[in-house]
Amino acid sequence: MTLRFHDGSVGTVAYVTGGSGRFQKETLDASGGGRTARLDDFRRATLWTGRRRDVTRARGRQDKGQREELQRFLAAVRTGGPMPVPLDDLVAVTRATLVAELSLATGRAEPV
Repeated sequence: MTLRFHDGSVGTVAYVTGGSGRFQKETLDASGGGRTARLDDFRRATLWTGRRRDVTRARGRQDKGQREELQRFLAAVRTGGPMPVPLDDLVAVTRATLVAELSLATGRAEPV
């Protein structure tokens, strides 16, 4: 799925199955300003700038943030505080998901 943003940037999301079990399950690549970053399985981050490469490895277990998000959600419910993910963000993600399905059905780019 290709996403085109208002500022002209482009994002691509690929959900791929059937690959080697030895390859990273989840990767995120971002490029801009002459730099490229990759996050592998939420365990290792690599940043390339020119000829330089910096690698940071997570200590301990893999952390995708789900445990902290759940704890913050429960705290918000108990105290009446703000939710960890704002409602506008949840609506935007849901809208993008529904529009992606529409785009697949129509074969056209669809605005979100």
